[in-house]
Amino acid sequence: MWIVCYHLPYFGLACERKRQTELRGQPLALATSDSLIRVASEEAVRSGVRDGMAVSAARIFCPELTVKPYDLPAYEEMAEAVWNRIALDSSCVEPLSPEVCFAMLSGPGAGDRLLPSAADIHRIAETTVYAGMATSRFTARVAAARDVGNHPVVVAPGHETEFLASCPIECIASFERQGANGKRQEVLDASEMERLSRLGVRVLGDLLSVEERDLYRLFHEKAFVLRRLARGLDREPVRALWPPMVIEHSVRQDEGIADTMMLDTAMRMCADKVSAGLKRERKHCRLLTLTVGYENGLTQSKSERLRTPEDQAAALLRAAQRLFSRIPPIMLSCREVSLRASAIGIARGIQPALLDDNEFLRGLPHERQERLDTAMRLVHERFGPDKVAPATHWHDRSRPFRLWTYPLSRRMNEPIEVVTDSMGNPVRYARQGRWWDITRVQNRWSEADGRTGRLEERMVFRVEAASSSFLELHRSGDRWRITAVAD
Repeated sequence: MWIVCYHLPYFGLACERKRQTELRGQPLALATSDSLIRVASEEAVRSGVRDGMAVSAARIFCPELTVKPYDLPAYEEMAEAVWNRIALDSSCVEPLSPEVCFAMLSGPGAGDRLLPSAADIHRIAETTVYAGMATSRFTARVAAARDVGNHPVVVAPGHETEFLASCPIECIASFERQGANGKRQEVLDASEMERLSRLGVRVLGDLLSVEERDLYRLFHEKAFVLRRLARGLDREPVRALWPPMVIEHSVRQDEGIADTMMLDTAMRMCADKVSAGLKRERKHCRLLTLTVGYENGLTQSKSERLRTPEDQAAALLRAAQRLFSRIPPIMLSCREVSLRASAIGIARGIQPALLDDNEFLRGLPHERQERLDTAMRLVHERFGPDKVAPATHWHDRSRPFRLWTYPLSRRMNEPIEVVTDSMGNPVRYARQGRWWDITRVQNRWSEADGRTGRLEERMVFRVEAASSSFLELHRSGDRWRITAVAD
């Protein structure tokens, strides 16, 4: 299975030049909300403008520079054509941004299909496309950065370590992984990059030459992530996020829908079919769209973001009736009624009205915010300030918990002999005069051991043995002890 990374660094510039053709050939840059240059065109770069530069400084280097705000919603809408083209070759497409998209390719000749795909994306986006293909996301992302345009880079399986050895360590800092909270976050921050520089690490190959204990002392569990990335083993799959899942049903009458009763019946049929599809997938929808087609070919549609995720036909029918009441009446006969459920997921919970962009709700967003603040003040005055708190109050207040994935009921403390691999992981152990193979290391961490009178670092391994038993092994220096066994 291959993973492909498509990188379009100048896609935002191409979108702006499509919207305003007079900008073609002119120095152009896109700026973030804090007035920093996010991306600059080739004309601006030749004048000395660089990414990350302040807009005021960029205008000194290039007085004729045109600066536009980075319009993410517009670029995502225009990038859908690129994602649809990628979806023709892959059933698993994960767009990270309008500029970066991952996809999985399988079957014979996957590398031969990469060049025509990149050429089609170049024709659709009208900008430079860099592509890289490997067996992991990180290696594919680095390979795309090595592309010089129209020449995709393919890293053969087993050659990831050799390919990544000369890559600068900054490529790890800019690589984003899926965090425990579901959000993507960078692997290394500025302070951690400084720690690596103190160790003399400049390229990824240097990571493999550093002692594992030194890396673990500075980065703890993240040290294993760094070493895996240096070998091109990030093990993060590509998620199928495009095209987004929708469930839709339509009812069409050639002679037209004559009265309100027939129209209600058509909407009821659509709601029943959509509800059956949601229940079959065991999911709920948050967004509902009703489309009405008339006899002259005119169509009208209205959408509503539901307050709670729904999969029941009755709730969908009520929402469809509300949507139909918002459609301006036309003295024409209806021929088709279509109901589409989107924003589909498995999560359930209340959708705050404050976040709803529905213009038919009572009050503008700032008015709803004022009412929310007033209600919070009343609740605090009556029940106390510590009884009710918004979700932002608990942001970044998580606490670590150790969860046992299997019961280690027999506690012990006896020395054993252990054979380790080059990474320091146990592969065999001897107990009661017999050697056993360790099939898998499920988890590992370090603890402070002060039982000897001085503070030492102790490695703890939870492993699965060939005898289908689970063990907990402790290593202090070169000494190994077994401390727990599953019955």
